[in-house]
Amino acid sequence: MSNRDDQEFTHESVHDTATITEYLSALVEALGAGQLKLQQGDAPPVLLAPKSPISLSLHARRKLGRAKLTLKLNWREDRAGADAPSLKIEVNDS
Repeated sequence: MSNRDDQEFTHESVHDTATITEYLSALVEALGAGQLKLQQGDAPPVLLAPKSPISLSLHARRKLGRAKLTLKLNWREDRAGADAPSLKIEVNDS
């Protein structure tokens, strides 16, 4: 049985690095504010309110001249908890 509050948003597209950076910056800002609104076209928006703890999953892969980075964030809307170990992400200057 489906919950009346169930919502889903999916978006896939190809853009230049500057546009992707703008999208990621907007996600960071919204995550910091604790309120994300995702909308595509005239579809109803999906509203998310991330709460700690937030589970972070990063997966990076290079194979046969192709690269992929998958970022996944998960949280429970009804619970708060402790922080996880820190992660370091840097610009590779080499």
